[in-house]
Amino acid sequence: MFKKCSLKVSLFLSFLFVLLSFSFSATFMVNAQAVEIPNANFNSFSYISGSMGKYKPNDWTSGSSYRVYARTDTAVEGEAISISAGNTVSFITTNFVSITSGESYAFCYSAKSDGESGSALLTVYTYDFAYNQISVHTGTQTALNSQTWESVPCEFMAEQNASFIKIEITVNAQEDKCYFDNLTVLEKIITPELTTLKGASLRLVKDSPGIRFRGRVEKTLYDEFNSKYQGVSAGILITLKESLDSVGEFTAKALTNAGKICAEIAAEKWSNLDTASEDGYYEFYCALINVKPQNVNRDMAFITYFTYVKDGVKHIVYGNFNETDNVRSVYTLSNEAYSELDSYSQEQQEIIIGYLSLVNS
Repeated sequence: MFKKCSLKVSLFLSFLFVLLSFSFSATFMVNAQAVEIPNANFNSFSYISGSMGKYKPNDWTSGSSYRVYARTDTAVEGEAISISAGNTVSFITTNFVSITSGESYAFCYSAKSDGESGSALLTVYTYDFAYNQISVHTGTQTALNSQTWESVPCEFMAEQNASFIKIEITVNAQEDKCYFDNLTVLEKIITPELTTLKGASLRLVKDSPGIRFRGRVEKTLYDEFNSKYQGVSAGILITLKESLDSVGEFTAKALTNAGKICAEIAAEKWSNLDTASEDGYYEFYCALINVKPQNVNRDMAFITYFTYVKDGVKHIVYGNFNETDNVRSVYTLSNEAYSELDSYSQEQQEIIIGYLSLVNS
């Protein structure tokens, strides 16, 4: 019945019991590999001619005097920049940095203080292909302290005509010396809304009986991912409830890493293809067939998933799950069907009775 989580089973369409739906969408971060910021870790410096051991960070420009900032080994890693007390200093990327229009980004650098004063800010300026400024995206003003390196963020969505950015770091040292280091950038990925629908039903086909589950995936974002990335698919992950209980995290990775068995069933068709535009989602049915006799009376847990490949890396996110709505056994469903046995064909009745006899014999 189950295999390691690479099983792809044909999709089977049919009506289920009356189902309730719950929606789940995910936002997470991946490395924005297309964004290359020179000297983002501030480990590269050049000597300032005529100064007394002063350096400036390469690929960054500041209008402030070099006398109020310096290279320092008080850093997240390697070297960083310190700002003398009583000064506010801004550094901006010397050159334009390429980005992808329409994408959401999360920039962040680290900063701290020698005392309990000081603040830091991150600002991103967007430009079109002709280097005309489009907009100014200002992050959150962040208070600094001496105990921890604080994250100074700026999140924004690049305009559709945005091609380049410049990044500005501003540190107000106030009464105490302050430091900053390591600028990072991540791309915010908002995945399609997933719905794991309540309940399951029997697949009553002579040569391939089993148990069926149903899910939905938001149409607009699914289509967008399908046009931009490879390996785009939606489906349902299934495992024994007892396996999920022992692992805790309902993901294929967690289950397989724990040596548990699960089935990852990819949808092959949309059941509502003709009305998907009006519905706003694609609906799909997945079936686990040829359930082994010893598993007929065991509870199965199921959850929707969405996956895609970006820059050669496979990403997967999961929909909603709860034990009341998304755990069923073949035996329980057979008992429910048996209460209305006369509504089924002779062949279907034989399958239902066969499942019950496996447990009751």
